[in-house]
Amino acid sequence: MIILTRRIRWIIFLLAAAFAAVVTWQMNVVRAVTVARLRNGSELRLVDFRHGRTIEHVAHPTWREHWQSFLQGRTLSKRSARLSFDHDASVLLFSLRNAETGADTDPIMKDVEVFDAESGVRWKAEESHLDKASGGPLTVVRLDCFPRRAAQFRVRCTIGKETVEMTIPNLHRISAAPQWKAEPLPQTRRVGEREYTLTEIHLTPMPANFLKYEKTPGPHFTSFLNVDVHDHGVDAPNATVEYQFEDETGNRAPKFLPASERVWRLRLTTIPARTWDYHADDTWSLGAMNPPDPGEYRVLPIPPGATEYGIVQIVLLGAGHFVCQDGEFTVAEAPIKIIGANVRSPASGHYIAEQSGKSAALMIVRTGEKAMGPLRVVARIKDRERQFDFHSLTGGGGSGRGPDLVGVNFLGTYEEDTRKLTAPVEIQLLNRREDTVEFMFPAPTLEALPAPAPEK
Repeated sequence: MIILTRRIRWIIFLLAAAFAAVVTWQMNVVRAVTVARLRNGSELRLVDFRHGRTIEHVAHPTWREHWQSFLQGRTLSKRSARLSFDHDASVLLFSLRNAETGADTDPIMKDVEVFDAESGVRWKAEESHLDKASGGPLTVVRLDCFPRRAAQFRVRCTIGKETVEMTIPNLHRISAAPQWKAEPLPQTRRVGEREYTLTEIHLTPMPANFLKYEKTPGPHFTSFLNVDVHDHGVDAPNATVEYQFEDETGNRAPKFLPASERVWRLRLTTIPARTWDYHADDTWSLGAMNPPDPGEYRVLPIPPGATEYGIVQIVLLGAGHFVCQDGEFTVAEAPIKIIGANVRSPASGHYIAEQSGKSAALMIVRTGEKAMGPLRVVARIKDRERQFDFHSLTGGGGSGRGPDLVGVNFLGTYEEDTRKLTAPVEIQLLNRREDTVEFMFPAPTLEALPAPAPEK
């Protein structure tokens, strides 16, 4: 007969309690920061809330998975996902726990929005997904803008046909941030001979004709700003404008920022319009010439200033099939199979241009570190009396290792127009040089919602 002393009984009890606690913890596929319950009883679970430029999420095998792998004679290891961003990012990780099986799956969240309780505005969040091999199954929600000083904030999303809301504790609440100094409007910034003046900015409810594109109920707001642009003292309208707002806490947004932020920064990038009256500084002449015949090509001189964009070669091609290896062109005797052109540039330095018809094509090759930046140019062909501009060539920044073909501009796209030109013709490149400027100003006041129209 085995006699258990009181001490032994306590030890057995403590070991059993510890074992039960471990089993209970492991049976939970993921631990939750907070939970929202769906109508069918399933739970939307916030698994993690992380912040940083590089975020690593680790998912350990559960007790259930260990037991199943033991029965199958397999060995399990932890699963991890590494998320990298170009700046510090705040990331929410969500899973969905099935009410019947208890298994965790990817909730497939859509139309995710974050709310500002103070002003009622909301920001769209970017969602992506992790499968089981990558540390999931999870939905990853990236927050570029949310009330970072608040103790908590609300998130709304769609799962299936159900709209779900969740209040999230702000685990990365910001209590102290750099203090920016605002300046009154208007403000002027100068880049070379160009001037950019921000004259006004205001926030307003989104116009009714735009609301039909919104997937979630309102109210919805947007921002309007006015920027005057001058180049060499001359008004330069119709520029393409790209901008985003930033605040002291690290938020970035295209329309507005949290109401708690009293100083805003506007980062404004402008790209000249094709119809811009380009100054001589941004006009590169490639010389006067006769268009090449089919099967002919000309390597054109690189104008001053073009090398600053990593341009190493400019070639004017006649109709035909051309192969270039290390800068040397070969005219290939191959049938023309493509209407238009096919250009490819693998890192080996070998690329092909193939075209048909009587048009000439202009090809620009960039390489090296200077080719990492963007380049936008418009090809212009002219004689003494007329000129025609062709579609813009765009290079989005190459790898810096192999040749980066900015594009092929077919100078014969408008053949009927070019036939009016008298040879020799001059070819120019108009450099659509983009500028980025910053303005710092007091946060604009949100306009009140319009009163509903009276019923007729």
